Amino acid sequence: MPQATVTRDIDSKHGTDPTHASGTKVRLAVVKQHIEEAHDAIQQGFILEDGDGTEVNISSGKEVKFVEGSAIDINWTDVSDGTDADPYDMTFSLDIASATDGTSITVDLINDKVLLLDDTDSVIKKVNAVQIAPPVEVHPFLIMGG
Repeated sequence: MPQATVTRDIDSKHGTDPTHASGTKVRLAVVKQHIEEAHDAIQQGFILEDGDGTEVNISSGKEVKFVEGSAIDINWTDVSDGTDADPYDMTFSLDIASATDGTSITVDLINDKVLLLDDTDSVIKKVNAVQIAPPVEVHPFLIMGG
C-alpha cells in the first residue's frame, strides 16, 4: 500500500511528522489544536507603545489610524509582501509649503523655537529664534543678520 505524508505539526511542538498508509485514519485532535492555537494568537492581538511609554493593546478586528496634522502627511509607500525582507513602509513627511503662513506674526526672539538642520552633524536641532540671526533695524529697512 502506498504511503501518504501528513504534516500535522507545522510548528514542531509534537515531534516529527508521521507517515501513514493510504486510508489510515488520522486523529483530528492535532489539527484542532493547531487551529485553536493560531486563533488564540490572532485574538491576543499586539501592543503598540508611543514615545512616552503609553501602551495600547490592539485586539483582533481593531484598527489603528495615524492622524495627519498641520503640514504633516502620512502615507503607505510600500504595501507589498510585509515580510522581514520587505516590510510594509509608512512614510511621515513634513510639507513646509503647507505650513501655516507666519509672515504676520510677532516673533518672540527669546522664547520662540525653530527647527534647524545642522548640515555638519546631519542632526535636526531646536534653537531659539534669536540664535538664527537677530534682526538689526536700519532705517528704513529691516536687515536680518548682524
